[in-house]
Amino acid sequence: MNGRLRINTQRVSNGSSAGFTLVELLVVIAIIGVLAAIGMAVGGKVIGSSRSSLTSRAISILDLSLSEFSSETGKSPEPAFRDPRDSATNAFNTSPRYMVAADAINIDGEPVILNSVGLYMVQVSKEPAAQAIFQNLDSKLIKSFDADSLDARVASSNMDPLTVEPGQWTDQPGMPTVMDAWGRPMRYVHPAFDGLFAEEDTQVLLGGAVRNYSYTRLRRENLPTQLDSDGGYCVGNRPYFYSAGPDGDPTTVEDNVYTTEPRFE
Repeated sequence: MNGRLRINTQRVSNGSSAGFTLVELLVVIAIIGVLAAIGMAVGGKVIGSSRSSLTSRAISILDLSLSEFSSETGKSPEPAFRDPRDSATNAFNTSPRYMVAADAINIDGEPVILNSVGLYMVQVSKEPAAQAIFQNLDSKLIKSFDADSLDARVASSNMDPLTVEPGQWTDQPGMPTVMDAWGRPMRYVHPAFDGLFAEEDTQVLLGGAVRNYSYTRLRRENLPTQLDSDGGYCVGNRPYFYSAGPDGDPTTVEDNVYTTEPRFE
């Protein structure tokens, strides 16, 4: 002994491997897959719920603007009103043209989706108190929309907001509207245009009023391929707003988003 403490070390082996077997690896992968699927399902529900909540809040704000307008004027918005582009400087001055705020499609010629919420906003914005309510809308949901565009006529479930060039004259003016959280235009149903109807004359729907309407024949029928609405009836003769929901189909009423649910017959 030289005063040093000598320690002998031995590598002990029990014959087992430190790695995973193939079976163990497959079990771990399977567990990870299950957890990922659960996470995606939960995340999808959270996102869907968030979108529904955002859409519901926007509809509530629109509904509040309606209440404010009715309080200020003592009546609901008119189902038809003078075209906002119609002034003393345009060709329609001698024969004023009227727009209809209908959740329907025009069938006089090629089908055209009516920007009902945009037309509603044009009307009620004339009342400052109602206009102020719109300031509470999420700015991400307010888009310029040209409902006369070919894309808007063809695509019912994936409408992209489209703008109209300044000064361009179409049957329906490009104007701001409120989109739902799925990126589709909200809908506005006036009692004059509620329920289901097919190929109706606008003057008949409006009680025989003789006016120069931009659209003269409308359809609101429960046919998804027609880009039509779900045929709800206004409760208490009060207009209502709604979103077609995550599937973009207004006829599947179970996933539509309302604040005041209409009556169905």
